[in-house]
Amino acid sequence: MRRARRQLPYAHYSHEQSQDNAEASGRIIVRVVPLLYGGMIGVLFDNIVGALAISALISMALDLTMDDKSMFRPLICPLVHRTCPLLVTVSRSLSKILGYLGIPTPIRLHDVRCS
Repeated sequence: MRRARRQLPYAHYSHEQSQDNAEASGRIIVRVVPLLYGGMIGVLFDNIVGALAISALISMALDLTMDDKSMFRPLICPLVHRTCPLLVTVSRSLSKILGYLGIPTPIRLHDVRCS
C-alpha cells in the first residue's frame, strides 16, 4: 500500500506576474523608494523638508528616464521648450568669454542646440 503524501502548509502559486504588472510595480518602486530614503535621512539629520526636496528631485530624474511611461515628462517638456533658446545663448556666451580669457572651453559648451 502507498502512503499518502503529506501536504506542507504553504501557498502554491500557479502563475507569475504578467509583464505589464511587473513593469508597473517596478516604476512605482523607482518613484517611491527615493522619497522613503529621503524621509529617513531627513529624520536623521533633523531636516525633513530639505531631504524630501532632494529626494523628490532624484525621483523626478529617475522618472524622466522612463521615456513614454514618465509622469513628469509632459509637465517638463513645455518648460524646456521655452527655456532652451535662453540656455543655448548663455552657454555660447560663456564659451566665448572663457575663450577670451584663455581658458580652454569644452566643445559641448559651444555646440549646445535645441532639438
